[in-house]
Amino acid sequence: MSLRINKPSILESVSGGGGSPDDWGSRIAKLIPAEALGLYGTAVGLVTTPDATARTTALWIIIAVCLAITIIIRYRATLDPTTKKPQTVAIAISVISFLLWLTALGAPASPIVLPAALAFAGPLAALLWGTFVPYIYKG
Repeated sequence: MSLRINKPSILESVSGGGGSPDDWGSRIAKLIPAEALGLYGTAVGLVTTPDATARTTALWIIIAVCLAITIIIRYRATLDPTTKKPQTVAIAISVISFLLWLTALGAPASPIVLPAALAFAGPLAALLWGTFVPYIYKG
């Protein structure tokens, strides 16, 4: 299993050239740990308790499970068959991306709530992260 998505450019399609490095859109899509997002979104919908403390506890448990699943799946997906080493930077990027996404969501979908004066910081951090990381990390 590989996270690499190779999409031929228009010039390569016309000229019949080989594969190209991922473009920006493909790389940014790979930052998002889809397995964690899908699980989190579904699980949060199942937590319908009116008790705020119980809901927050349940959300933190769901986050822990999603992070564990993200690490396990990214570990296996990025494992080099010859060296038997995963791309630890790619795993860290996925974990950070998930946490930034949760911060950008804010309440009530996420237990990570910033003070009102800093409410813009979560979405801004996620936006900047998603914009610059694909240019910095090419793994």
